[in-house]
Amino acid sequence: MQASYFPVPMPVAVKAVRAIFIINAVLIGIVLLVLFIGMAALDSSFEEFAEETGTGTGDILFSLAIAVAFVLMYGIAAARLGSGGPGTLSFARIVAVLGLAGAVSNAALSGITLGLVLGLALDVAALVLLATSEARAWFGRPGAGAVR
Repeated sequence: MQASYFPVPMPVAVKAVRAIFIINAVLIGIVLLVLFIGMAALDSSFEEFAEETGTGTGDILFSLAIAVAFVLMYGIAAARLGSGGPGTLSFARIVAVLGLAGAVSNAALSGITLGLVLGLALDVAALVLLATSEARAWFGRPGAGAVR
């Protein structure tokens, strides 16, 4: 007799981590959008913007690339949480730790802001939720991470 497949619902803790990752991606995306709208409203290029802010063009482009990378990482991690598996758990933890590191480096460069505090709180909450027993069971269940 063949066993039938009963899908296991995603635990609340993992759903919350998914929501946190989506919120982080959206917040960073909004910051990028506001930056581009501001540059368009000022009708300035990267060079003019860099000159007005006293920042190098390379620094601005590097920061934009890092921000886009964070949006992609948070988005991919949020999408992958549904499949489970140990690789997904590791990736989600890495993304949350990188988010913490990014927030701390931003604090060192530009001081404490509301966005920084919110980012820190969300990433710490994600790490705590990923450490719960129900989350560990979700990522460690048989067949987790398998492509269906």
